[in-house]
Amino acid sequence: MKNGETFKKLRVIVLCHEDLVPPDSIEDLSAKEIAPFKTEWDVISTLMKIGHEV
Repeated sequence: MKNGETFKKLRVIVLCHEDLVPPDSIEDLSAKEIAPFKTEWDVISTLMKIGHEV
């Protein structure tokens, strides 16, 4: 995608095990507490940052 081009924002569903669903905020959590759902958090937060509805 070239600079200045827009893309269609999508509604995305992220499937993960119920034990790995990240909280809305990880602000007050330690690295050890974040570790089990780190990948899920990264995917969801990145999708939201680029404008998709998750």
